[in-house]
Amino acid sequence: MSRKDLSRCYDRLVYYGSRGGDLPAAAAAPLEREKLWCDDAAELTKIADDFNELADLVDVRAEGQLSPQQQAEKSHYLAESKRVRRVVAAMTQRKSSVGPVTVIGNQQ
Repeated sequence: MSRKDLSRCYDRLVYYGSRGGDLPAAAAAPLEREKLWCDDAAELTKIADDFNELADLVDVRAEGQLSPQQQAEKSHYLAESKRVRRVVAAMTQRKSSVGPVTVIGNQQ
């Protein structure tokens, strides 16, 4: 099984876990996906988006004011999203600070 195939399986766990109401289980999948794509800014951005969507689902399921437990759950998902976005920003910063590569030696 390739990394991309495994990632799709985790995508499905997020989708079906969140639709089935098991948000904590759904939130475990992006954490595993992050391990697969720790060097890919686009995939990490999708992971951050998944955490934002889970936070939104906490609101939807609350049908009104959030309980303290629901607020903590929502805050956790938003914090994970922010953490992953900081990783992406750091990756982007590193790539832009490297600059052009100069090749020394025989160029044909």
